[in-house]
Amino acid sequence: MKKMTLVLSVFLLIGCVSFNQAFAGPEVAVSEIKEAPDAPVLPREKTPLANIKMKMSGGVKFVPSKDNPLSSEDDEVYTYYTYEHDAAGRTFEKRCYTIGTDKVKFTSDDTLKYHLAYVYDEGGKLIKDICYNGRGADDLWFTPDDVETYHSAYTYDSLGNKLKVARYTKDGNVFDYTAFDTLTGAIVKDVVYKGKGLDGRWFTQDDEIEKYHRFEYDPAGNLLRAMEYHIKQNGLGSDGQWFTADDVISSTKVFSYSAKGLLVDIKKYIGAGPDNTWFTKDDVPQYYTIYTYTDKVYPGDAVNGQNK
Repeated sequence: MKKMTLVLSVFLLIGCVSFNQAFAGPEVAVSEIKEAPDAPVLPREKTPLANIKMKMSGGVKFVPSKDNPLSSEDDEVYTYYTYEHDAAGRTFEKRCYTIGTDKVKFTSDDTLKYHLAYVYDEGGKLIKDICYNGRGADDLWFTPDDVETYHSAYTYDSLGNKLKVARYTKDGNVFDYTAFDTLTGAIVKDVVYKGKGLDGRWFTQDDEIEKYHRFEYDPAGNLLRAMEYHIKQNGLGSDGQWFTADDVISSTKVFSYSAKGLLVDIKKYIGAGPDNTWFTKDDVPQYYTIYTYTDKVYPGDAVNGQNK
């Protein structure tokens, strides 16, 4: 496995939540990376990798320590990620690593946990992602026989708003899907369905909801907050009905950005704290991820490195 080097440069460390802290080198202009970390890029099937000019970004996911929950100095690194973007700002690959026995980030004994490849249509719209979590018979990563865990298919309305993302096993069977509500181009709510309901069919009105999320944005259109309502954490509330005033928040995420509009960190909280009010200083953190960007351009064949 090639030794990986990513220089960490923490921009923010506020609270503890879902993801992000910024690292390495000069920031990339927003026009160059239009969607931070979980975005996507050109179909591998149609685009020779050697012809792609890539930008790199990364993220490190921390679990807060008990003594100082907001300091990455002593917080445990849970996983870290690298992202590869094309010149249009679309992400075409995400890789997730766990730290090796040396307990040091970005060294040769780190293990690739999984990688995601993203596929776009001719108009640049994300239509599919594929998750791989194992090397195939050749015992090499990033080759055609990598082991697929699942793949996702994306659908849109006539205006280009995302309607649904369905996830399938490698055999083509649906195991869940997410439906989206959009207002003036922004996703304001999504609903995750995990069961087929009494009729035994997917994509019908009696499909079983596992959870849903509500989203809030700043005036510039940046996602600021996400609230999750989960069935296992009494998300239905006392009336037993979804999408009513007594639904119970189970967790939240808070998103922070640089002056240039790049995503810096995401923090996830799993409790409202002693004051029983979400989005206050005593919220209970679960983890956070810090992102970094670089303005370096790498040759397309960089993605062919064999990571063992």
